[in-house]
Order: sequence, then C-alpha cells, then structure tokens
Amino acid sequence: MEFKCRNHLTTAEARRICNQSAKFNYAAAVKVNTPINDIEGQINEEMETMVLKMNEKIESIVQTIIANMEQQANMLVGMFERLVESL
Repeated sequence: MEFKCRNHLTTAEARRICNQSAKFNYAAAVKVNTPINDIEGQINEEMETMVLKMNEKIESIVQTIIANMEQQANMLVGMFERLVESL
C-alpha cells in the first residue's frame, strides 16, 4: 500500500505512465502530474467551509437547547402557579 501527497506520484503511477509510452521517463511522468500551485488558498477554502458547517450545526443545537429550556421554564411557572393557588 502506497501513500502519496497530491503533488507526488506513487511508484505504481509512474510505472504505469512510463509503460504507456516508450518515450516517457520518470522525469516526464512527474512533469505530467503537475502540483497544485494554490495549496494555501485551497486549504483556506476547505477550512472556511468546515467552519461554516460547524457553525450551522452549533447554531441548530443551541436553538434546540433554547427551545427545551423555554418549555421547561414554562412548565416550572405553571407548577409554581398551581402551588400558589393551592395555598
């Protein structure tokens, strides 16, 4: 099992490209598989997307918690009112 970075070929990929054409050598195969130049921009974009998704999930959880707390507060007020009325 081979691991690779986006900017590098595995030996199997280089072998496959070299075997496709007799004119290809390893250097040519590496040139064909050009690296991504804007790594920082791509990482920033992915991080921003992840943060936005996380914020949406957190917001929905907070809204659910707030709704539950309001419901419980209303129940407690009702119980308190019944207690006061019974006195």
